[in-house]
Amino acid sequence: MTPKELFPVLLAVAAAVGTAATAAVMRKPTPLITLAELTALTPTTRLTDEQRRQYLPLLNEALREWGITTPNRIAHALGQWLHESWQFSAFKEIGPDVQRYANNPNLGNGGDVARALSYIGRGPTQLTGLANYTRAGKALGLDLVNVPELAADPKHGFRIAGWYFREGNGDIAPIADKGTSVADIAAVTKKINGGTNGLADREKYTAQVVALLNKRGNKA
Repeated sequence: MTPKELFPVLLAVAAAVGTAATAAVMRKPTPLITLAELTALTPTTRLTDEQRRQYLPLLNEALREWGITTPNRIAHALGQWLHESWQFSAFKEIGPDVQRYANNPNLGNGGDVARALSYIGRGPTQLTGLANYTRAGKALGLDLVNVPELAADPKHGFRIAGWYFREGNGDIAPIADKGTSVADIAAVTKKINGGTNGLADREKYTAQVVALLNKRGNKA
């Protein structure tokens, strides 16, 4: 093929590559939470910049997978997860009360302390108890019963947190959709925690997320 004949072929190839690249960029979804916003929500030195960059796509993917995409739902979910995981810095529970977990019939540990120790809180939402590990594993196709440590892996932990928000203790989304008042946060907390433990902290984080998302909206 002569240079003259080759030139239009090269142009066609370049155009096709450019079109594909443009389409790929267009298909890339806008992040529900940006790196700057995640950094603002996790200013603690317990979380490194590298960890934030690692967690961000996993967080956004989980939010999308479980339909946690509106400002209210995002605010409630992150408000709870930031509290539960100490600003995403502790994906394994510190100092668990395994005796209480063993005796709580809702957790499915059957009074067995050793079993309760295997299924302590893990991940952003601190999934706890054999019953919850079993249900989450079945929903997500993970062997959490035999390998409970998977729940502490961010790759799975954010998905588990999303699942729990929508299916773990009933669907929390309808409660979140009502608003982000103190009463709304308390109602969501009872679904996540079973009580109102750490309510003030959860209110603080939820308010921070609301403020960040409102700030983004005001810039638009």
